[in-house]
Amino acid sequence: MIGDLGDAVLALAALECVLLVVIVALRVHLRRNQRRVDQLRPCAELAIASYLAADASVGPETRPAQRAIWRDVALEAMTDLRGSERAALAHLLDDLGYVSEAASELGSRRRAVRRRGAETLAAVANQRSLQALATGLHDRDVQVRMTCARALAQASGTETLPEILAAVMRDVDAAPGAVADIVLALGREHPEALDQLLDPAAPGAPAAVWSIAMAVIGELRLAQHAPRLRGTLGERPGDRHLAATARALGMIGDVDAVPPLIVLAEDEDRAPVARAAAVTALGSIGDPSAVGSLATLVRHEDWDLRTAAASALCGLGHKGRLALEQAAQSPAQPVREQAQAILQS
Repeated sequence: MIGDLGDAVLALAALECVLLVVIVALRVHLRRNQRRVDQLRPCAELAIASYLAADASVGPETRPAQRAIWRDVALEAMTDLRGSERAALAHLLDDLGYVSEAASELGSRRRAVRRRGAETLAAVANQRSLQALATGLHDRDVQVRMTCARALAQASGTETLPEILAAVMRDVDAAPGAVADIVLALGREHPEALDQLLDPAAPGAPAAVWSIAMAVIGELRLAQHAPRLRGTLGERPGDRHLAATARALGMIGDVDAVPPLIVLAEDEDRAPVARAAAVTALGSIGDPSAVGSLATLVRHEDWDLRTAAASALCGLGHKGRLALEQAAQSPAQPVREQAQAILQS
């Protein structure tokens, strides 16, 4: 027993020594790398600045360490550049072979290398890099797929849209934030593509994708989707679905949506969340024809619905304010105090 315990102590001591040696070696390696970065980085920064300021010639770096640092500096610079300067630096990266290098990195077995390649290609975003990025849509790593999809959504034509949409639907649960960025890029560059994301009942279309697409449509005021959204209000989907649709129509400012929004706002069979969203949308659109409905709802027993109606009346001109002033004289204390608070805000 004592012998076994002694062997265990010796084994632990040996393991501690090995770990100590490894830690020391790692620290030495990191310090050496940092010294090399400190030495080479200023040269790369000066070369890029000279090229952008005076179109000075830049020779290709040959040593791997130099090339890695040069690429890091160039990519950092591209995040701050716009217009012709950004295009010039992207052209230089291509001329120096970094696009070809990054495209080959997409075939690496190492995930970190593939991610780095995708980020470089996405930053350059010229025709050659976009062709390479299309292959990355099928990578086994979700971050590589999302980086490629976002870059293609921002800079490519319509030929890759089916694959981008497929990636969005497949990866929304694993990377919802990245998917939101991609859908936003699609909304800006290819707004017609969002139509394929608006049917939550479609095969392979998660409800989360629909919610993101609806939010983007509202934020970007994509009025071309308003007719389809108005049609949704006449159906019987879930309350949260209706609430999101109403919010988007309100942000778009679709006057034609006022009648169905009034119907939704007055529907006692619907949950307050959907009715309040319809009320808020009516206030955003600002059509005075909604005053009568909102004047009734400002006296509703549900606090959220009552608050939404009071706030919406403020956006409906003289008639809306008059209705709110009448509510401020209500014998019901909650109604009266709420209306007075909105009038004084």
